[in-house]
Amino acid sequence: MQGAGYAPDYEVAEGLRTTGYFLETHLARSLGNRPLPEARGRFIDAFSRRV
Repeated sequence: MQGAGYAPDYEVAEGLRTTGYFLETHLARSLGNRPLPEARGRFIDAFSRRV
């Protein structure tokens, strides 16, 4: 996240999927089950096409 260190794109994509799971299953409940921002989904889709 800070740009320090190296991680291959597939690891970054997996990290985004993992954090998305926890955001949707744990954080969303406490926020009234609001969906994650569409921009996050678009970013993940665009990034995943690189992998």
